[in-house]
Amino acid sequence: MQKEGSEYHFDKLVGKKVLITGDIGSGKTALLAKLLDEAIAAKQGGKIVVIDMAPGPRKLDSQTIGKTLKEYLKNLELVKYIAPKMVYAPRIDGNSKPHVEKLAVANANNLRALLDEYNSIPAKILFVNDVTLYLQRGELSKVLKAMRKSSTFIVNGYRGKFPADDKGTGISRRERRLLDKLQNSVDVVIEL
Repeated sequence: MQKEGSEYHFDKLVGKKVLITGDIGSGKTALLAKLLDEAIAAKQGGKIVVIDMAPGPRKLDSQTIGKTLKEYLKNLELVKYIAPKMVYAPRIDGNSKPHVEKLAVANANNLRALLDEYNSIPAKILFVNDVTLYLQRGELSKVLKAMRKSSTFIVNGYRGKFPADDKGTGISRRERRLLDKLQNSVDVVIEL
């Protein structure tokens, strides 16, 4: 595992397994979008699958969180872009322990289907936006399988002080533990 410097470019990450982490507002999705845009510009679009697990914009205090890649890029028709109809932000959207748990399980089920779709017909290059929402109740093995099936794997995930209470569900601890395991499985970690 290596920690990169301050400039990140797709051409330097080809053939690598990359995890981008950071706190709210650190630029994880913006960097993922920049790298994806560079990959498309390099005429790699036909080799790319994008799994977008972000819930869509949510206001948290004065910040907007949860942006999808569609909010950054207009050329996603050049890649295979897959996203569920609905993704929740359980810690923010949930109002009780059962509700947070229900939302986290719904995310895991919806996002698992996308990983299964990718794993059945993999591509050379896989980008994943917001893997941590899946890790709250999903199986890390599905992510690792997708990583192994791609030659270039670039994923981002939240690492910071959890912005909201998980209402005692344990999804925050599980998310962090599985993100740590994923981090130990990649070649490059970019910490923003």
